[in-house]
Formats: sequence, structure tokens, C-alpha cells
Amino acid sequence: MTQDEIIEMAREAGLPEAIIEMTPIAFEAFAKLVAAKEREVCANLCWKSEDDNAFVNAYNGKRLDLLCAELIRARGEA
Repeated sequence: MTQDEIIEMAREAGLPEAIIEMTPIAFEAFAKLVAAKEREVCANLCWKSEDDNAFVNAYNGKRLDLLCAELIRARGEA
């Protein structure tokens, strides 16, 4: 997410322009924290699958639900 996108979201949320202009770096840091939390929530939804018969990825033999969780978490490491 770009800084411009973050600032636009702050405007859409109704934050005063003076605050937005004073603290764009803080908004960027906040957006990164929110994105990380959302990635973790999504990864946990995949990881908590209790279906032992889940589809298996032929490429590396991992269950697809666990592979999806790993890939979601990896997005935060890039």
C-alpha cells in the first residue's frame, strides 16, 4: 500500500486534514500493523483446518490449507 493510498483512506475515514498532513509516517506505520494483523488472521483461518483429507499439493506434498497459511504469512516478510 502506498503512502498516497494510506492518506486517502485516512481522509475517507474522516480524519481532520491537519492531522493527516502532520503525521503521514505514523499512518503508514499504522497501516502496516493492520495489514500484518489481517494477514495473520487469514493465515490462521487456513491453518486451523481440521480436515486431514485436505487436498495435497503435488509439487511439494504439503496440504494446501497449510501451504496457503505459509504463503499468506510470507507476504509480510517481503
